[in-house]
Amino acid sequence: MTESGPTPPGTPHELAEHIETTFNGEEMSLSDERTAHAYTLTLSIAQGMLLGAQAQGIVTDDQRRELDDLFEGMKDLPGLIV
Repeated sequence: MTESGPTPPGTPHELAEHIETTFNGEEMSLSDERTAHAYTLTLSIAQGMLLGAQAQGIVTDDQRRELDDLFEGMKDLPGLIV
């Protein structure tokens, strides 16, 4: 796996470009339907893990909701790749 580089910028388009660059370093692209599907599926799995973390008291309900919102927003990033 390659380094993903500096901390990603904050706007959705900048974040999409950062993530796309990271995938490109692995000879993949979020513009590829299968790669985009695997990306969003992985985010869904992480959201399930957050539920488990909440159940175990690792994160609070508010923290889980904030992180869940972040993951939901990240699911839209493949659509921003031109």
